[in-house]
Amino acid sequence: MTTAAVRDEVRRAFPVWFNVWLSLGHVLTAFVFIQPPQAAAVATLAFPLVWVVLYYWLGRRGTRPDRATLAWLSLSAPAVAVLWWLPARLIWRPDDPSALRLGDEVLAILWVVLLVLHCRRERGWAAVSVFFGVGAIYGFFLENSGISLGYFTESGYNVYVPFSNTPLSSVAGWCTVFYPSVFISEALVGRLPAARRRILWPAAIVTTIAVSSDIHFDHIATALGMWTWNPQLPAFFLGVPLVNYTSWVCAVFAFASVYYFIERRSSGATVTPRLVLLALPVMLAISALANLLLIGLLEGFSGPSWRIVRDALATTIKAYGT
Repeated sequence: MTTAAVRDEVRRAFPVWFNVWLSLGHVLTAFVFIQPPQAAAVATLAFPLVWVVLYYWLGRRGTRPDRATLAWLSLSAPAVAVLWWLPARLIWRPDDPSALRLGDEVLAILWVVLLVLHCRRERGWAAVSVFFGVGAIYGFFLENSGISLGYFTESGYNVYVPFSNTPLSSVAGWCTVFYPSVFISEALVGRLPAARRRILWPAAIVTTIAVSSDIHFDHIATALGMWTWNPQLPAFFLGVPLVNYTSWVCAVFAFASVYYFIERRSSGATVTPRLVLLALPVMLAISALANLLLIGLLEGFSGPSWRIVRDALATTIKAYGT
């Protein structure tokens, strides 16, 4: 193991180690910023980390780095997590939760910049446009629709997307989920010949990776008050309502399905950002309709999630009718 080997592995697999460092930082947050400490953060850490293990065990079989390099990266991961987490700790004040939001906003943009640099080097500007351009627009519509319908609110942030109630950091957060999830998924799919030219299997893997990260993070963010759920929504898992997870499944699956559909028909050529952008309404329609159907089947079509939609539609119709 050499310093160069460690550096090269971080450069090559930065989205993977980004997930490791971010998840470990979330555990620190759960034990320092929340009272009582959220011990569940340790248990849910297994969800994102299992994909790191699969990436090296299956996705990088035959090309994985030597054991010493992996051991050094693994052992040093907590220290790296502390480094990115420490600025948030320094500005945090128990009497001013908005200070923590400022740290989250700065870090969200910083992570996007680092992932963009990796994406540009490995895939080029076209991929950057897809994951951090179209992906950001898609993430904005997803986040803004949840706020507009009344599923949750995100108040107290410093920077919002103009003319909306959606924090810029939340939009950035969708990008930092899409790209690493696709990066890990493609390494795994590359080892599965039957899935290489399929659409649904890779999309399902991307979705599972993304939801695994959300299962670990969302209950921590909810406990911190980073967003506030509609009181009509009952808690499903660690204080987070069921509709959060159905929304994630449908949103990520719609994005990944359209992305792989276009890629498979590009005959190995780079996915054209323009085509993905033109397909944006299709993604949004698939995501919305699938989520309404899924949450209706799970909660009932008279359940709380559907009631919130009906109330929002009734309010809109009344506003335009007067």
